[in-house]
Amino acid sequence: MYNVYPLFKTNRSLRVCEPTSDDGYSWEIVPLDEAEKERLRELEAIVDRGLQTFYEVGQALIEIRDCKLYRQTHKTFEAYCQEKWSLTRRRAYQLIDASEVIQNLCTMVHKFPTNERQIRPLTKLPAAQQLEIWQKAIEESPDGNPTAKIVERLVEEQGYANQNKKPLSEVDLNSNH
Repeated sequence: MYNVYPLFKTNRSLRVCEPTSDDGYSWEIVPLDEAEKERLRELEAIVDRGLQTFYEVGQALIEIRDCKLYRQTHKTFEAYCQEKWSLTRRRAYQLIDASEVIQNLCTMVHKFPTNERQIRPLTKLPAAQQLEIWQKAIEESPDGNPTAKIVERLVEEQGYANQNKKPLSEVDLNSNH
């Protein structure tokens, strides 16, 4: 469950609601101040100029989400992404997850993914495995530029792939697996 406590910190950069009465039960959305409006414009410009630049887009979306910069026009981050950018919740989080993988990889590799699809299989892995699989993918690629299929195969071979969960009715409870 999402912890709402950080939303009510007194730090202006995280405060999105203010009490409207002394009883503490009534709250109103805090409008964006000028600095937040400017930062939102900057972040939206990143998203606008480059859905193809998935790393920057993912990082911009993280900041918009985490700082609640969408709050003046939208109730939720998901509604903001859908209405402003025509991004489904799933696609927005794919970009966010991919940018987080890039953050992890940038500390150790010299060859970076060129598109989000290449690293999508890595997003569910722990950081150490992301790096290990990416390095193997680079080594196995003839031109040093791994395809999504190569990365997917390596993830599956290493046993990190998400297994399709069977309904309980189909699970063999007597199996030792």
